[in-house]
Amino acid sequence: MSNGSWEAYAVAANNGEDRMLSCAPQLLRLTPDDIERSAKTVISLLKLPPALLRREPLLLTVPPELLVTGFEKLFSGERERGNTREGIDEEARLNVLEACKDTPGLLLEAATQD
Repeated sequence: MSNGSWEAYAVAANNGEDRMLSCAPQLLRLTPDDIERSAKTVISLLKLPPALLRREPLLLTVPPELLVTGFEKLFSGERERGNTREGIDEEARLNVLEACKDTPGLLLEAATQD
């Protein structure tokens, strides 16, 4: 990789960090471990795309257990709208995944409301 490419990469990374911090300045007060746990919950456990965290960096400020609870609320609501045919749970899960990807703030709202 040429020196110019590294510089372009560094500028893009800085711009991404600045955008995330301007959207979620509280990230500066959290421990890296807390942020990492939230990120792993969104990506590995809930199976949502990393792009969602870039789009909604506030998700990184939510404790993992609240993220899971919020997703389960959305999942339960979707399942209740379905019928009893086989495979409804997987279909409901896919619907919730798509809704979280396509609806800004959906998971954040579900995770942080009482």
